[in-house]
Amino acid sequence: MDHPDNWISNTGRPIGGPTVVLDLDGVISDAAHRQHYLAAEASKDKDWTGFFHACVDDSVIAHGRALAASVSPAVCLVILTARIDDIRDATIGWLTTNNIRHDWLILRGPRQGAPSTEWKAGQLELLRAAGAEIQLCADDDPRNVEDDARPWDPDALHPVGLLRRPRFGVRRVPMSKAPSWRPRIDQPSAVASLER
Repeated sequence: MDHPDNWISNTGRPIGGPTVVLDLDGVISDAAHRQHYLAAEASKDKDWTGFFHACVDDSVIAHGRALAASVSPAVCLVILTARIDDIRDATIGWLTTNNIRHDWLILRGPRQGAPSTEWKAGQLELLRAAGAEIQLCADDDPRNVEDDARPWDPDALHPVGLLRRPRFGVRRVPMSKAPSWRPRIDQPSAVASLER
């Protein structure tokens, strides 16, 4: 099946079937050192180019890498990031250098300047249309995490948010109606089971 140019295959595995979607910045890569590029109040004054290009110096969030590694090989793992296509090679290099398990990487393509929340929602819809059965979605941005006020729809995506907190690592935001999914992580310091 054809896929958009901003979808990069890592393993040759086709999109489809059970799928886990993980954000990159703030879930797997620690972008804290680049936040100063976004200190300006107005979006137009933020240094997005500097922010994105400094990604090569990101450290790995150990719990995020463990979460990615915990996804069963029977499940397609997609990294969905709002990083721009200009840093495609740097992002692929970082994932390779840091041995981050993934089947697909989805970057923001040229002229895809919608706000991150809208753009990611659109990419998730495209994944579903391509046959992905999204079991879990993890993102550090609370705007990308399900609003519990929405009615439960068993066929809809119910993401689980992972928030990076200083000194506390990664924690799970409880989602009372999230689908069951148990990572193969057995270290007590890693992400706990995700269950209803």
